[in-house]
Amino acid sequence: SGKTTFLTLIGALRGLQNGSVELLGQELKSAKPVMLVEARRSVGFVFQQHHLLPAFTACENVQLALAVDPGIPSSKCRTRALELLAAVGMSEHALKRPAQLSGGQRQRVAIARALVRRPQVILADEPTASLDGATGREIVNTLQNLAREDNCGLILITHDPRMLSIADRLLHLEDGILS
Repeated sequence: SGKTTFLTLIGALRGLQNGSVELLGQELKSAKPVMLVEARRSVGFVFQQHHLLPAFTACENVQLALAVDPGIPSSKCRTRALELLAAVGMSEHALKRPAQLSGGQRQRVAIARALVRRPQVILADEPTASLDGATGREIVNTLQNLAREDNCGLILITHDPRMLSIADRLLHLEDGILS
């Protein structure tokens, strides 16, 4: 129905062919590449699959999101990464590689990575798809709580009806039509 496409369009990861998308007051369709990079910096992504780099530790995976920001000294990157890992309950796993973590733990690292830059908007694409019900609910609650603490918008795409109770607003996307 276009849910992932929708998220990649509003997150400036994919170009528009027609229509219009505005992110935080900026039209994306005709935006120059520099503006698209800035738009992406204001968004945190939590993908259906965690997309962690297997050769890096949990802490290093989170730090990578900060490495592209020239305004953050490298000495602060590790500190900030460790703060976010603590916020998602992963402090004791900071030095483990993804293969040493459970699915829920990997998703927590992915959430820390999405939030480490203090984005204005978090886009979450089926973040609970590969998790059992209890872990999925815990992951979504963590994501929601951290977004509220940072006064950050959260757009969560899900097929899981158990997640609907946390929403402030529900939209349906079917056959490419948002209602």
